[in-house]
Amino acid sequence: GEIYYNTSLLPVSMEMDPLERVRREGLLHPLIEGEVSTNLYIRGKPLERSFLSRVLKETNNRLASLSPDFVFCKTCGLTVEGTRLECPSCNSSDVDVISRVTTYYSLLSNWNRGKVGEWKERYRWGWKRS
Repeated sequence: GEIYYNTSLLPVSMEMDPLERVRREGLLHPLIEGEVSTNLYIRGKPLERSFLSRVLKETNNRLASLSPDFVFCKTCGLTVEGTRLECPSCNSSDVDVISRVTTYYSLLSNWNRGKVGEWKERYRWGWKRS
């Protein structure tokens, strides 16, 4: 069968500067009809306040999404950024991850094996909060 990607995709595990990733994937964006995007999987918020401005001015990228993961507690309903094995509020281990799959967020427990495998391989930029 065919595989559908919603983006011109470098390997999700590739460690490289986020702006360089956007720049490289953006080289193909003008050649592709329809929606195409670059997902940047992150922890925390970018230090560079000008990052998105630079994406728009310095690349041909049509769309770049900053995509953090979240943990959802099924016991108390708390949702917080990051991934944890236990809820930071009630210490329940009945938690699930919410992450971006193609163009939207959903619970990791609803994903197929292939997408879960991709999620595990994703390189996440560990930018510190400013």
